[in-house]
Amino acid sequence: MATADPGEEDNFKLELSRVREKVVTKFRELEECLNERKKKLLRQLDEILSCYESYRNEFVRVNEKKIALERSKSLNESQLSNSPIQSIQENILLLINTELKAMKVPKQPNLVSLCRDNNKKLLEEVSKFGMLVETVKSDIDYTNKTRPVLSVCEKGSGDGQLLNPYGVVIDRNTNNIYIADNATHCIKVFDSTGKYLFKFGDLQGEGKLSCPRGLAICGNRIIISQNVCILNYQLDGKFVSKIGKSGNGELEFNSLRGLTIDVINEDIYVCDCYNNRVQIISKDFKFKSEFGRDTLQYPRDVKVTEEFIFVLDESNPCLHLFDHNHNPQKSVISRG
Repeated sequence: MATADPGEEDNFKLELSRVREKVVTKFRELEECLNERKKKLLRQLDEILSCYESYRNEFVRVNEKKIALERSKSLNESQLSNSPIQSIQENILLLINTELKAMKVPKQPNLVSLCRDNNKKLLEEVSKFGMLVETVKSDIDYTNKTRPVLSVCEKGSGDGQLLNPYGVVIDRNTNNIYIADNATHCIKVFDSTGKYLFKFGDLQGEGKLSCPRGLAICGNRIIISQNVCILNYQLDGKFVSKIGKSGNGELEFNSLRGLTIDVINEDIYVCDCYNNRVQIISKDFKFKSEFGRDTLQYPRDVKVTEEFIFVLDESNPCLHLFDHNHNPQKSVISRG
């Protein structure tokens, strides 16, 4: 009986070992590829959920308005119950033609208006979704106290248009207007006359914006909040740096909202909405402190003065005042 050549058997085992190593290597490469794909899909899911949340909140507000309108309509009908049928129909028709048209599901705001207040030369920063209002000095000469003297943009996704504006800030030096367009994932810039200048943040790469929200300007840089990170850009649109990831620790976020900059020390105050807190970050993007976990429920926006820190609360609708040691002072403007 012929016996196997020991040399051939060794070669076979060696070749089998090589094949096994190649298979293991391929499986590891496939596993790494799948992990990267999983991370990418999770990031995309975070972006989708963030945009969905904005539209969901808008839907809730519209629904509340509809309920209030139905109550008003029922009240008007009861008050008219003793009137002739024709009179009731006429009054209901009048209600429908006026209030119902005004209360229908709103389209996204088409305009950003700059207004004058009590003969002072001011620019009002107008933000949606309950953002607090700031005023800054301007050399523009206003002539009407009650009507907008300048309207910027029409609805759309193109250059010079707005689809879902969320935050706005004005450069005190140039009066240029920076608007965060949440739906087109970029910042659009206009001059003080409403002329479109440029946009930034919509390119691929580390500085890519996704549903930007809060805006604040300090010196020659603009700070932008979005979902789980804060981005630092130059005012000309050049990306500088970025911090943040999902979580509830230092420099970790869960659905960021409004932010502001303390002009005295240039600290950044940002509303970490679903972590129920405000985080304070230094101008070089280092964590300093936080506050509000025991007081806030979904903070929406924040502003800082020499005396107080004002925080707008969403779930428990009110305006909280904190001192600069982060001690709550009082709450004003409650639900109603």
